[in-house]
Amino acid sequence: MNYKFVWVDKETEKAIRSWVREPPIKVGRGMFADISIDSGSISRRHCEFIVNPSGALIVKDLGSKNGVVVDGRRVEEALVLPET
Repeated sequence: MNYKFVWVDKETEKAIRSWVREPPIKVGRGMFADISIDSGSISRRHCEFIVNPSGALIVKDLGSKNGVVVDGRRVEEALVLPET
């Protein structure tokens, strides 16, 4: 199943870029990322999105410097719920 990933500007809350991909998906600043984001706040190996055995989308921090934030809190791993 494909998912839509959207990079949103924190200040303006406007979409900067979007991608449609099928997990697993690695996100980072490096050229080997499936989704590459050229921003100083993103680590070369920042996070990964996977689908767990139950079919839920999960995000995992890959040891990034600035971490992964879901619903306003920093997480090592979290369930990603669809936007309503």
